[in-house]
Amino acid sequence: MRANGQAGVRTVLWGSGSKAVAFLSAMEDAHRHIQYLVDINPHRWGKFVPGHVKQIVGPEFLADYKPDLVVAMNPVYRQEIAADLRRLGSPNATLLALGEPSADSGPRFDINFRIIPA
Repeated sequence: MRANGQAGVRTVLWGSGSKAVAFLSAMEDAHRHIQYLVDINPHRWGKFVPGHVKQIVGPEFLADYKPDLVVAMNPVYRQEIAADLRRLGSPNATLLALGEPSADSGPRFDINFRIIPA
């Protein structure tokens, strides 16, 4: 995450609930490289994540923002998120989901945000 941020990769989290807050807290200073959290709940839009200065935005925000990396807090919604990214003009954004192996079978995060080696 830190290397991506330093390379200018636009990173967002998809989901703004307790998993997202815990993820940001567990990421040490790497959380600085996550710009926004995306949530489908319009009552959360424009608000900020507790303990972090990260704004919650709706999916439509991504049409202009064009993220390079999207980290889904729940792998159950992976297909729905992928469809939204295509619809919003970001079909090439890398989509990762917590608890799901990466395409290169490299390390991944488990549900408790611990890194699982490949």
